[in-house]
Amino acid sequence: MPLTSNNAKLWSIFLIGIGSFVVGIVPACFIKKRHGVQKKLLLSALLCFGGGVLLATSLLHMLPETRESLPHYAELILSCGFFILYFVDEIAHYYWIKNGSSNRHEFDNHSQSNLVRQSRHSVYDSPRNSDVDTNILSATDTNFFGRKKSVYRYGSVIPTAPPPPPPTLFNENENIFSCHGTHNEPCAESNAGHIGLAIALTIHSVLEGLAVGLQRKSDEVLLLVGAVISHKFVVAFCLGLELAESSGSLCSYICAMILFCGGSSVGIAIGMMTFEINPFWENNIMPTMQGLAAGTLLYVTVSEVLPRERAKWHNSPKRSAGIVQFLSVISGFTIMYFINEYIEHNHH
Repeated sequence: MPLTSNNAKLWSIFLIGIGSFVVGIVPACFIKKRHGVQKKLLLSALLCFGGGVLLATSLLHMLPETRESLPHYAELILSCGFFILYFVDEIAHYYWIKNGSSNRHEFDNHSQSNLVRQSRHSVYDSPRNSDVDTNILSATDTNFFGRKKSVYRYGSVIPTAPPPPPPTLFNENENIFSCHGTHNEPCAESNAGHIGLAIALTIHSVLEGLAVGLQRKSDEVLLLVGAVISHKFVVAFCLGLELAESSGSLCSYICAMILFCGGSSVGIAIGMMTFEINPFWENNIMPTMQGLAAGTLLYVTVSEVLPRERAKWHNSPKRSAGIVQFLSVISGFTIMYFINEYIEHNHH
């Protein structure tokens, strides 16, 4: 019995939906077993690999599809998607600060430097024979400059000599000139990045499924299903890895994966029911949505995923960590490039 186009579409609904969901759930099986797993370089390399996949998906897959229908506005639409999520992220951060939830975060970032600054001024500004509170310097600790404390006298400490200048000042200035940024992790309190990532990939999935559902021949359906699966499973794994690494709950993780994995199935079902789309929708609205989603992926990749992973290992004793991360990004980008080339070759 020959395979009809409708039967191929029905099989593709279950194959794409269930298959991508299973692949997307796999990262949660080993990331939820934490106990130091997140600090391993292998996990960071996988997340950087996912960043390369998302970057290639945005620039090599979604942007060209927008340019086919809107050649003069594709880059502008992508930029609008980038700035829209940028604006949403800042608005979410503004209201989070307004509610007073960032006081603890701000204190955690600056409390250590403030205490160091206060202790430094107190040591230099005090007379040579002045007493120093033993609550600050204990009998077994060393001071800020690494010098052992001297004798006790009635619960106080008398320094035997003025401390030398802090040896780290020159190195700090040198690091400022040798590095192009502070290498601090992006703020993790706002979930705008993960929400935007899930929404952008879901929109892309719906549009891909819609293209499959509009085909009239079974061989064309199978060709597009193979093209969708070839990169959707990779993206599903990278999305699952990114969501599992974040501090979100298991329920939100499952909901996000269902939303993403069901997007293609919903698009295929819509295409089967309509069989044709209004030309204005096909030539303008769909490419615009694709371009906005591409800009959203670009923002999440270059503003959150890659900066976060680089910051985690910037001061690590493993000096090769940055090279490993770079090669992981290049690997993800290259794999998606060849997948897209394969899709384009078979499509034409």
